[in-house]
Amino acid sequence: MPATLLEIGPDTGDLQIPALAPGQVWTSARLRIEAAPTFTFTPRLEAPDVPANGVPWVSATWTAMRPLTAIAITWVSRATPPNPPTNCHLTIKVATGGVWFTPVPPGRVHPRTYQPLFACVATQNPSFPPVMASALLLELRDQDPFKTDNGDPLATNGAIQRIEVTVQNPVHDLSVAIGSSAPVLQQKGRLGEPVEIDLLPALLAAPPGAALRLRATTTANVTVTWEPQALTRPAAPPAEPAIQRSTLGETLRWTQPLAAETVRAASGLVAWDGAVERFLRAPAGPPDLALAQAVFPGHDAAQALGALAEPATGVDLWISARTACCGKLRLVSEEVGRPHREPLAEAAWSLAAGESRWISVPMPARARDKLWLVCTADRGDAVIARAVLPDAPPPALQRRLGGAWDGLDEPLQRPHLHLRVRAPAPSRPPVPVHVRRGPATVTLASDGPFALDAAQLAELNKASGPVFVELTAPGPGTVTLAAWDVRLG
Repeated sequence: MPATLLEIGPDTGDLQIPALAPGQVWTSARLRIEAAPTFTFTPRLEAPDVPANGVPWVSATWTAMRPLTAIAITWVSRATPPNPPTNCHLTIKVATGGVWFTPVPPGRVHPRTYQPLFACVATQNPSFPPVMASALLLELRDQDPFKTDNGDPLATNGAIQRIEVTVQNPVHDLSVAIGSSAPVLQQKGRLGEPVEIDLLPALLAAPPGAALRLRATTTANVTVTWEPQALTRPAAPPAEPAIQRSTLGETLRWTQPLAAETVRAASGLVAWDGAVERFLRAPAGPPDLALAQAVFPGHDAAQALGALAEPATGVDLWISARTACCGKLRLVSEEVGRPHREPLAEAAWSLAAGESRWISVPMPARARDKLWLVCTADRGDAVIARAVLPDAPPPALQRRLGGAWDGLDEPLQRPHLHLRVRAPAPSRPPVPVHVRRGPATVTLASDGPFALDAAQLAELNKASGPVFVELTAPGPGTVTLAAWDVRLG
């Protein structure tokens, strides 16, 4: 809001607080108040005719008594007849809510009649010591009143365009409040240097429709720079659940729907909690479905794990659903070079059509060295990507209709199912959080509470579209997004 000139006094000095639009919240509210030593204003004139047509007197009234110190008259410019008339003088009277009187001082006494006079040449803009007044009367006379022997000089007409009145502008005992709440500021004595106030706490606590209320024991004019800033929250929060389960290496994401809005603030807390793990074995690249292994009711897949360098905590298998499907993933021991029927550990899985993800099964504590991972489907069609491993990989097998286990088709090209084996990690590593928007990315060093700074917000605002908050989990557990708060300009 630009600077506002405001008249304040014992009962005046209100500024309306802008109404918030739906979804907006106040984010800052700085108030600066300053007062010049004097204040000049142009009052509305009263006269027996239009002042610019030529009148013998004009008067002006303002709202409260002020210490009057100067008057400036702008005459209508014309040469014939001269304006103001030749030898024209002004007599000046003031009022404080009652009858007109000549102020003494700065008035003087007529040398013959001993009546107080306050007069000057019409072409002069008089200034004088302060005189308390709330109204002003200027009378035009055809000669100097001090030079008449007796009585007032004759009235004459002058064409007046406007009058500027200058008053002293002291501000005493300033107070600032919002609505009927307790004052945020109470300053005794005369205002000297400008005052700056943070009104945000009071503004947030104020009821809707409350006004900013400035008061002083004297009437004065102050310049108010009132800068409340309101930002908008997005219409919809991220659709993802606040708490998501994670596996080792899985990237969890929350999506804040946005279009081209400018992000002015973003803060929250992203935290991972779980068991820290690392990979004993993992594919070198992403899942490759070029020679994927089919799994459907009556068609199973198995993979030998081979020798493990150390005890493992679990095994993950990447499964992609052609149709909605479900089944079981089992860890079994080896019997004569083939998977045993009895499971050591088991996990049920279910996928929607087109969904792909890691399916995990825990490693049992009693597991022996030679283990197999067996995937079966109870309903629907799924495929398992194959991976290339260095050296001689453990065998992968398939089985039809519960019969004997056979080798895979074209095993030399993709001889191993796309799986990974997990083991405990010695310590918790840093868990960075990425905030993305289009090609722009802001990386936070670790999970926990955060608030994007100005440089990070500027980076995000180089792009448009939704904002993504991402964390890659260092093990199985949960990832939580809490206190997520976005403000838009």
